[in-house]
Amino acid sequence: MDYRDTIIKGVSDISCNKITGKVIRFFQKMKEGMQSGADTTLKNVWDEICIQVQGEESILFPCYLDTARKYIHNEVEKLDECIKKAIWIQTDQHFDRQDTGEIPDALIFCEDDIIEYILHDFVLSQAETWTNKRIENYLWNM
Repeated sequence: MDYRDTIIKGVSDISCNKITGKVIRFFQKMKEGMQSGADTTLKNVWDEICIQVQGEESILFPCYLDTARKYIHNEVEKLDECIKKAIWIQTDQHFDRQDTGEIPDALIFCEDDIIEYILHDFVLSQAETWTNKRIENYLWNM
């Protein structure tokens, strides 16, 4: 990786981490309508997402993913085009196009690729390792 790639990745990661923090705080504020029930030790929807990523997904887990995608989409819409391009360059879809020689000089990007990248490589990656006493107790007693 040359210095340009390092700079682009750094800019991308800063933006993705900011969006991820916002997504996590959004779900931490959600305390109503949790799937785990009224008698749960879990405190918020973020706790539920974490236990489902770390344990077993519920039938309604795709609803959480759709909500996260919509939130990420709203945040990505606010980004400068250069930042979007920096993020898109980090996606698998960019590398797939690069391998086939399909990258035009203007670097056309896809926001859906960016959203999926942030969701999987940042938000769900955080959920895989996120822990607290509530999550530990819930997973231990499953």
